[in-house]
Amino acid sequence: MELKSRKSAEDVANWILDSEYEEVVLIDGLDDAFIGCTPEGVAIYNIDRCAEIVAEDSNMPIEDAIEYVQYNVVGAYVGPKTPLFIEVMYEYCNQEESG
Repeated sequence: MELKSRKSAEDVANWILDSEYEEVVLIDGLDDAFIGCTPEGVAIYNIDRCAEIVAEDSNMPIEDAIEYVQYNVVGAYVGPKTPLFIEVMYEYCNQEESG
């Protein structure tokens, strides 16, 4: 199985510098879940990827990682630039009823 290459803190920092955002609040260790920023410079993260990273890095079941992320990451307020978390719709399809 081929391991996925992760975005690094340097990748994210360089993107933010190139985009000219100021004072973006980032979350240590969750760089690969970083999606981008709002026009106001608020960081946006993929919540599902956050849980996957915590599960992988901490060797914990995904259910425990989801709970950890919900309570300790999403639930943390760090000021007006507190990051946002979104659930990404990866796939949507209408399935025709077979009959």
